[in-house]
Amino acid sequence: MSVICFIYFIQIFCSIDKKLKIAIFMKPDQIYDELKNLAEKLDMTVSEQNFSVTGIKVNSGLCKVKGKSIYYIDKHKSLHKKNQMLAECLSEFSYEDIYIMPAIREYLDKIKKKYEKNKNME
Repeated sequence: MSVICFIYFIQIFCSIDKKLKIAIFMKPDQIYDELKNLAEKLDMTVSEQNFSVTGIKVNSGLCKVKGKSIYYIDKHKSLHKKNQMLAECLSEFSYEDIYIMPAIREYLDKIKKKYEKNKNME
C-alpha cells in the first residue's frame, strides 16, 4: 500500500527531466510560474505567442526590443518543453543574488552545467 501511495505521489507532485536526471517535487505549472517569476526579477518579460499564424518558421527565443529583454515562447509547446526552454535561457543569466526556491535553483544549475559541458566539447 505504501509503495502505491509513493508512486501516486511521484506522478502527481513530481516533474522529471529525463535528460538531466533530476526530479523536482513540484507540478510543472508551478515550475513554470517560478521560472517566469525569476525572469521578471531579471527584468525579462516572458511572452507566449501563437507562432503558427506567422506563415514562416519561427523559434522560441530571447530578443531585445527597444532595450527590453523579451523571451518569446510558442504557446503550443508542452509545459515540460516550455520549462526546459525557459530554464535554458535563464541559466545564462546571473541569478546568484536572487532568492529562488532550492528545487528551481538546482534545476537551473544542472542545466547550466550541461550546457557549459556541451560548449567545452565543441
